[in-house]
Amino acid sequence: MSRPSDFPLRQFLLLYGGGLGLTAAAFTAIAWNGGISSWHGFGMIGAFALLGAVLYLTLNQTVVCPAAATAAYAENILEGRYGAEGGPDSELNRMVAELATRYKERLGFSRSILEGMPMPICIVDTDQRITFLNRECLNMLGSTESPQSYYGRMISQIFYKDDRRSLIADCMDTDTKRSNVEAVFRHADGSDINVLINLFPLRDVEGTVTGGCCVYLDTTELKRHEAKIVSQNERIAKAAGEATAISLELAEASTQLKAVVEQARSGTRIQDQRIEETATAMEEMTATVIEVARNAVDAAEGADEARSKAGEGAAVVTEAVGTIHEVATHANGLRTSMEELERRAEDIGKVLSVIEDIADQTNLLALNAAIEAARAGEAGRGFAVVADEVRKLAEKTMAATSEVHNAIVGIQEGARKNVRATEAAVDSVNLSTEMASRSGEALNSIVTMAESTSDMVRTIATAAEQQSAASEEINQATTEVSRVCGDTDALMADASESVARLAQLADSLSAVIHEMQ
Repeated sequence: MSRPSDFPLRQFLLLYGGGLGLTAAAFTAIAWNGGISSWHGFGMIGAFALLGAVLYLTLNQTVVCPAAATAAYAENILEGRYGAEGGPDSELNRMVAELATRYKERLGFSRSILEGMPMPICIVDTDQRITFLNRECLNMLGSTESPQSYYGRMISQIFYKDDRRSLIADCMDTDTKRSNVEAVFRHADGSDINVLINLFPLRDVEGTVTGGCCVYLDTTELKRHEAKIVSQNERIAKAAGEATAISLELAEASTQLKAVVEQARSGTRIQDQRIEETATAMEEMTATVIEVARNAVDAAEGADEARSKAGEGAAVVTEAVGTIHEVATHANGLRTSMEELERRAEDIGKVLSVIEDIADQTNLLALNAAIEAARAGEAGRGFAVVADEVRKLAEKTMAATSEVHNAIVGIQEGARKNVRATEAAVDSVNLSTEMASRSGEALNSIVTMAESTSDMVRTIATAAEQQSAASEEINQATTEVSRVCGDTDALMADASESVARLAQLADSLSAVIHEMQ
């Protein structure tokens, strides 16, 4: 900035004094030439010289020196030395001091506002050189230098590290403002900084553009969070899609599993009905076996009596023949009972075949339920346990049925033997009757035959007792099978409730996923 000078005033005084001197010299020349008297001429010369000196001193003290002091004070104010002293006390100095005070207040007010702004701010002149830069702006760029060290530098070199034309230059040239302009700067550590810039030109009181202002908003964290949210939303959408597919498969599997459970429950109820029928048949068979045993005991007593009577002699042959006839009658009845027993045993075998088929079907249904539970994954683990228990119960049913079948086979074999023995007894009794009718000499043979008959009857009684024991075991087995069927039905009911709950959970999951989408 050029320093104000008091040269024009001093030049005026010198010229004025010089003019007076020339006037005095002119009068002197005239005096020498005789135009006026010499003493009068020298008096005029002295007067003009004295007048010029007085005028110079007066103007220098009253005008030149105060004006120079006022100019120096104004120069200090312009250069920022606001504490400098003013010139001599005068109206002009008071006006300059008042202007300086107002200038300092407005300048301090503006600077306080700029320095107190919480966001990064940069101000440039019309040459794009920085005239103000706050600490927040340097913090955004990661710089530790002082803001004053950047004053006078090109704005593009600070923010872009090159000499490109800045956005604020376009705003100043076109005298327009721009809002929320996205830009990317380079941080001191090498990372990118995402910012929004608001740019507008600065004008003086006459509207002339004197510079430009840039206000920055650091959106790096916002961009990072936005990218993170977008990524999370994409992952959530993908997970929701997968969960939707899973819920649909789960609902379908639950429906199929429910149908399987209902089918298993239906099979269990049918099995329980068949077992009740089997138990009724076994009770009837037990009663028949007890009757056979009672008849066998009676036959044994008759045979003993026939043997004792045969030893007494021919007198009792007729009575022995009658007794033999009675034995023959009982033997025929026994044969009929044995045949009936064999038929009952065959019926029980058929019932057991049905039980085996039901047990096989239950085992197959349990296996299918376990497979469907495995396809359901974690949600079907509880039902898998139930299906495994059903399979174990079915295996126990098959084992018990096998034992009952073996017992029935034994009963059938014993019944066949009893039938054959009864038929042999009938033949023997008939033969004894014929021999008794022919001659009393056959008494020994009758005694022998009576003993044989007694042994056979005892054998029948023993077999009947064994059949009774086997029937009791069958009754116990059927009771156990009935209990297992009841447990199976209860487990199937629990499984059905679990499947229904699983279907509800699948529907709830689908609803939640639909809300997420």
